[in-house]
Amino acid sequence: MGWSTTKLSRIENGLQTFRRVDVIHYLGALEIYGAATRDLLAMCPQDDDHQGYFLSREGDWLPSSLNALIFHESMATGMVLYDPMVVNGLLQTADYAQTLISRELWRDAENVERIAEVRMERKRILSRPAPARFTFFMHEQALRNLVGPSTVMHDQLLFLVLVAALHNVTLRIVPSERAEQGAFGGPFQVMTFY
Repeated sequence: MGWSTTKLSRIENGLQTFRRVDVIHYLGALEIYGAATRDLLAMCPQDDDHQGYFLSREGDWLPSSLNALIFHESMATGMVLYDPMVVNGLLQTADYAQTLISRELWRDAENVERIAEVRMERKRILSRPAPARFTFFMHEQALRNLVGPSTVMHDQLLFLVLVAALHNVTLRIVPSERAEQGAFGGPFQVMTFY
C-alpha cells in the first residue's frame, strides 16, 4: 500500500484519522472482501462532508455508475482500455478534460470543473505505490481529433509521451490505415483483480 510503518501503527492504535477509502484499501491488502468489508465499513464513523468522491452517496453529485467505476479502477490489478475517438480519461490533461466535458452543453461551469477534478483525481492510480498494470489502446483518430486550441493538444500529446514512460503503462496506437482490422467497436475497459 505504500504506507510507512509509522502511519500503519498510528492508524491501528487509533492515533491517526483515516478515510473510508483507506480502510477499503487496507482490508483489500489483508484479503478481506465482500460482506465482511461492508460490516467493517458500517462501523466506521461517517463524515458526510468529507467522504470523497468515490464514497459519496448516490445522487450527491456523481452518478452511482461513476462511483462504482472509480472504486473498481482503484482496486484493479490490471486494466486494458480502448478509446477510438478521444484520449482515455485516465490519460487526459486538465485542459483537455475540461474542454471535452464542456462540450456537453447541459453542464454548467461548476459541474464541468467538478467532473474535470474527479477525472484528474482518478489519474493518481497510474503512479501510486504498487500501481496496477495498464495497457491503453488508442485509435490514431483520437490523437488527430482536435480538442480545444493547439496548445491544449500539444500539452495532451506531451503528457501521453511522458505517461507512456511509466513502467506500468503500455500505450498502443491503432493506425488509421488498419481501420477495419484495428477497430474494436466502441470504447471499453477490461479489469483484472487478483
